[in-house]
Amino acid sequence: MAEKPKLLVLDASVVAKWFIHEPDSPIASQLLTDAVSGRWLFAIPELLRLELSHIFWKHKSAGYTQRQLHLAFQELERLGVQEVPTLSLLPKAIELAYKAEIAVYDACYVALGQSLRSPLATFDLQLIKRIRRHSLAAIHEF
Repeated sequence: MAEKPKLLVLDASVVAKWFIHEPDSPIASQLLTDAVSGRWLFAIPELLRLELSHIFWKHKSAGYTQRQLHLAFQELERLGVQEVPTLSLLPKAIELAYKAEIAVYDACYVALGQSLRSPLATFDLQLIKRIRRHSLAAIHEF
């Protein structure tokens, strides 16, 4: 019998590597392969779209276009990524941001992980360090 998929919260540092060639892109892409095989389901705060838009914009000189960004959004929908309203995460995220001295937008990912009781996948090493220091959430190990 197939194992039930596990829920994983993704931050922009992971999702960006699916669409923009960066170091660790192959590692991040393995999550996609695993999702297709039924291992993972993904959740994101809606603010990920803003962060992903900014990342594409920063890479525009490397040829990443608005069209490619819209295709990335379509891929997130095709994958059935659970998108959670940022406003619902904000009270807890503010609390976590002050506690762990992390940016509120980063704290939204942590708050989502806490609320869903799911690990957070991120390549942000400083964020991982602060999450672990304050025992805020489980971290997905790549």
